[in-house]
Amino acid sequence: MWKSIEIHKNQLATHQDRWNACIEAVTENSVPPDQGTPKTAWFAYSYFFEMESGGHEAYFYHLDQVIKEYGDERFLQDTEKALQTIGADQHAAIVRQYGKKIWDLYLQVEEQSKQEDYFYEKLAAADKSYYSCEPSLQEYLETFCEENYQNLMTVLDG
Repeated sequence: MWKSIEIHKNQLATHQDRWNACIEAVTENSVPPDQGTPKTAWFAYSYFFEMESGGHEAYFYHLDQVIKEYGDERFLQDTEKALQTIGADQHAAIVRQYGKKIWDLYLQVEEQSKQEDYFYEKLAAADKSYYSCEPSLQEYLETFCEENYQNLMTVLDG
């Protein structure tokens, strides 16, 4: 269930204010919501944040438990769908092309330290693809948040 933040309308005066409020709304939720705009925002932002924090390795490492509980195929499909929903088709294609393969390699390396070199080769290829995308995922997310921020939080008058 989505934990909604409350924010006063006068705190949303600028694009940067609304972007920051969207980030706060998403990060208040440690597990993916069930549906709609919050679900799209959570999956797209989680991918973006972890990619900007350390690439696909950080993405899988920091979301490891959530992915295992949610189910890896469903998690990756929902991430891909969220990226498509916000218009980030290139980024969605990266998740589709590399996501499951890297996740499976991640588990092998984690459990048995097998195929570590191959794992890092795939990470490097996926990261290179991600960082070469134009426009950046942040641009897509900012546009999505600008258009949908009222669906991610409770906006109070005043």
